[in-house]
Amino acid sequence: MNIPVIDRAAPVCARAQEVIFASRERVWDVLTDFRRWPAWNPAFRRVVLHGALAEGACVTWTTSHGMTFQTQVASLDRYNCIAWLGSTAAMRAAYMLTLASDPGRTCASLEASVESGLARLMPQFTQRALHASLARGLAALRREAQRCAQNPAMRPIAAKIGGSGAGSP
Repeated sequence: MNIPVIDRAAPVCARAQEVIFASRERVWDVLTDFRRWPAWNPAFRRVVLHGALAEGACVTWTTSHGMTFQTQVASLDRYNCIAWLGSTAAMRAAYMLTLASDPGRTCASLEASVESGLARLMPQFTQRALHASLARGLAALRREAQRCAQNPAMRPIAAKIGGSGAGSP
């Protein structure tokens, strides 16, 4: 799917980066095991990948505040990049996470663009909130990937069942 992911013309765009002391493959396994997201990312109560992980796949997210929304995987390059697009009645958002290898570590970069009434009315506030959210998400990913890297027996479930991360929790 050749969909432009991050909308640079959106009222709000943000980016955060994190260095993770784990292999890119380990980070990818944690990242794409959607079922386990609520175990390591407190922002989510439930995440369900509908079908196999592929471009066009649907993911349903329920936040810790009870808001549920659906996204579509817009871009997927195994071990390198995953991007998804989503919308609700009040908002359109795009997220793209890229991974770059360095010896003994991975640099994770998460970008997002948001189009909403709040983003248009209060762009600075929305940008700060979005950046903080991206940074918290990457910090949670770092903690979980490093935890799994320290103990190979603690591999993410996706690695144990073939990598799909599909199904419900």
